[in-house]
Amino acid sequence: MKQLFKRRQYIVKKGFQFRYTIFILFWILLTILLVYTTVDALLPPLLAKLNIPERNIGFVLQAFQFSISWKLIILIVLAVLASILISHKIAGPLYRIERNLKEAVGSGDLTHVIILRKGDELEDLVRSINQMICGLKEIVKEDRELAKEITLIAGELEADIKRKEISLENAVDIEKKLGMVKEKLQVLTARYKIEKPA
Repeated sequence: MKQLFKRRQYIVKKGFQFRYTIFILFWILLTILLVYTTVDALLPPLLAKLNIPERNIGFVLQAFQFSISWKLIILIVLAVLASILISHKIAGPLYRIERNLKEAVGSGDLTHVIILRKGDELEDLVRSINQMICGLKEIVKEDRELAKEITLIAGELEADIKRKEISLENAVDIEKKLGMVKEKLQVLTARYKIEKPA
């Protein structure tokens, strides 16, 4: 199956991804600091108990720190890359949702469906947004049907008035139709909440 979207760039929501990466780095650096201070405090007495001469303890500590330092640098680089990739799985869909809602739905295109790449996060959110767009589309369809009915009745009224042929039968028929339209408008507009209850 052909992939709908290819990753062109991994950093799409810079602020979010930057904060996420900084958050991960903060906790890694805090852990490293904790490990270094613990090792610095515990290793010298341990080496002294093992009868290692005091002049060699500094050398052992230095070798240990060097050995662990380059591994920690690799860990930090891998953590930064992993945090960018993981945050992209959230930021990518957020970017696509935001762009689609602004460009398509915001301009009135209710035929638009948001599609994510396979494996992206936020699939439930996109499903809900797509259902909401479908619901809006159905409401707009009903509104259009009602507008057609109102236009038809208004056209009949206009024609009768121009001919000056409003009989009692026509008036009763038009009154019934206007009553039906009024009821439909009340039902239709009752669905919309535009103010919070006081």
